[in-house]
Amino acid sequence: MAIEVTAEFRQPLSWLLNKLYLKYGHFYNQRLDIEVSQERKRFLLKRLRTHAPKSCLGLPVVKITDLDGLKIELEGGHWFLIRPSGTEPLVRAYVEARDKGLLGRLKDYTLDIVLKY
Repeated sequence: MAIEVTAEFRQPLSWLLNKLYLKYGHFYNQRLDIEVSQERKRFLLKRLRTHAPKSCLGLPVVKITDLDGLKIELEGGHWFLIRPSGTEPLVRAYVEARDKGLLGRLKDYTLDIVLKY
């Protein structure tokens, strides 16, 4: 697919990526593997589904999806997803933000939820 895109536009992938950044801005993301007990995994999603945050880091929650774990979308296109592993004693969390500073704060917030909520 990458070869098809570069052939179609006759430009290197870096050029195309820069065009996307100019049009849509940057997105930064990170995956966290957080070790927790099996009991904690079961409790966590149940608690989050019934007591999901209404805001996060001063940003309102705009959407909550629980298809594959619990994804909380925030105003501005930022989000985090918490999903327990089906085979390991850990929770995987994914965070995405439009700037690196917010990504770090969102990562800390998500860790806090998994370990203390």
